[in-house]
Order: sequence, then C-alpha cells, then structure tokens
Amino acid sequence: MKQTMMPQEIIVAVTGEEDYLPALLATPQLRLITSPAGSAVQRNRAIAELHPDSTVTAFLDDDVEMEDAYLAKVCAFMEAHPDVAGFSGAPILDKPRWGQMEREEARQILHNTVLDASPPHESRALRLQHDAPHRCCSSGAVR
Repeated sequence: MKQTMMPQEIIVAVTGEEDYLPALLATPQLRLITSPAGSAVQRNRAIAELHPDSTVTAFLDDDVEMEDAYLAKVCAFMEAHPDVAGFSGAPILDKPRWGQMEREEARQILHNTVLDASPPHESRALRLQHDAPHRCCSSGAVR
C-alpha cells in the first residue's frame, strides 16, 4: 500500500488461504480474519473487529487502485464535514463495463486521470441526523 497517510490498522477479511498472498502478512498494522463469502458478510465481520477508537474506516475491494493521497483526502474531508455520515467514490473505470485489466494498466489510468479534489457531489453524501461515533468510507465513507 502506497499512501501519503498510512492507516492505523488494516483488516483484511478473506474466505480462506487462497484469497491472499503470503507476502501480505508482512504488511505493518495488518490483521487477517476469515469470514464466510460475500462482500456484506465480510465487511460486517471486519466492522466487528475494528478498534473501538476507530473514527474513519475505509472499505476497499481487492481490485481497487487508489491515488497516493486517497486516505489523507478521505480523512481531511470527513474532518471538514462532521455532518456527513457517508459518501461513495466515483470509479474512474468500471470493470463490469470495460472488463478485466492488469493492475499496472489500472495504475497508469489512475495516474493519467485528472482527479477532482472537490468534495463528493451532494447526491452522494449522507448527512447525519444525530451524533455518531464512527465513520467509514468505501471508495467512499459511512459514519
């Protein structure tokens, strides 16, 4: 993971040993947990494992590529907008629409794409109706 701001913890929810490369275990702050298959089930399992002091949590699929400042920008946005409970990201390239690609090709597309630094579009932001202690983001975020 190459980020300008590293996460305090990384939780990877897998269904079995075939879901990850052994080198992943050398990643600092990483905890590997097993879960039944299914994105919602795996995310819920990861949420149950979060440190109780967590304030922002990123949910990322195994095929995502992030710009180097992604996590820093997410945290800055959530700090600047405490009334936002969540937001979703905007994919640069939609795999179901365009098909499979190599990671290096995805990195090049990301590198060559002008990223909009403005906050998420209003229709993608969920405003809080009450105080909540936890926020997370998935290619976006939820409190």
